[in-house]
Amino acid sequence: MDDLMDDDEIRQPDTWEIIRKYFDENGLVQQQRASYNEFILQNVQEVIEDYKGQIEVIATPQYKPGTKQDFKQKIQVDFGRVRIAQPNITEVEGRKERLLPYMARLRKLTYSCQLFVDITLRKYKVASDGSEQLDNIDEHERVPL
Repeated sequence: MDDLMDDDEIRQPDTWEIIRKYFDENGLVQQQRASYNEFILQNVQEVIEDYKGQIEVIATPQYKPGTKQDFKQKIQVDFGRVRIAQPNITEVEGRKERLLPYMARLRKLTYSCQLFVDITLRKYKVASDGSEQLDNIDEHERVPL
């Protein structure tokens, strides 16, 4: 019975062989790349969508002698589609090039990109009785974050 248990036991050389095969198949940074790609391609948009219609600003009327304002202004902010620009670098001579991670590492640069989001602003007039009337809708595309 002891012989049977010895055959099923995982020994240290077996462990190192499994680790070596894992890295041969997946590479050293595959897990980080997969996590980054999931965040950029899915999670950023999900975070933005979590706040859809939830951001409201109620502006206090400004004091203007001689004028009477019977309403407050409410602004509802809706975030739409998120866009992510390709990382790039502007060279000394003014030429723009796509920046790749290995290039950033070799040149000791930060590998980053710009995020843009579409924003819709809905402006309402809020009367003293609490009733709201839509006053204006402004749509802005590719607003940098």
